[in-house]
Order: sequence, then structure tokens, then C-alpha cells
Amino acid sequence: DLNISCRRILRCEPPFPSIIGPLAQDLLRKLLVKDPHKRLGSGPRGAEDIKSHPFFK
Repeated sequence: DLNISCRRILRCEPPFPSIIGPLAQDLLRKLLVKDPHKRLGSGPRGAEDIKSHPFFK
């Protein structure tokens, strides 16, 4: 059901398979924050915040 899927997207954290490492999971969680003002990359530094995430080092 589409409504159930939409509610799950809005309320739940996405599950990540174990093949995705902790740094990648952290980056993805920060990019998927539902509040656009709190999402990684939405602050004054923009994409620089994303580029400086430990996943890319």
C-alpha cells in the first residue's frame, strides 16, 4: 500500500545492510535527515560539510 510506504519513509530509519560500513551509514543517515534545515549540507558551509565528512577521508 502506497500510504503505508509513505508513512514508513517519514517515520522510520532506513535499515542498512551489514556490507555498508559505519562511516557510510553515518553519512547516509545525515543526508537523509527529514528536516531539511538539519540535513548535512544545508548549513552555511553547504556541500563543504558533506565533503569534510570522515567517509571521504
